[in-house]
Amino acid sequence: SERLEALRRACDGLDALGEATEAESYCSALQREFPTSSAADAVARRRLAAQKPSPVKAPKRAAEQQSETDKKSMPASKSVPAQAY
Repeated sequence: SERLEALRRACDGLDALGEATEAESYCSALQREFPTSSAADAVARRRLAAQKPSPVKAPKRAAEQQSETDKKSMPASKSVPAQAY
């Protein structure tokens, strides 16, 4: 329908321009009025992708860097026999 196409273009265009606030009303109307359309599916996938956090690798890298920093800041220990006391 013409309305579906108009909503899709407004939603996609404003979203592509980085105008998420402006696009929201058009995207929501598209999903509400045409929930079974492929355009509504595309909007749902795009919203879901935008909500997903970064891959787990980023925090892992930070943890690895902290581990390396901890290792560097520790003084070199001398070997002391367990029965030295």
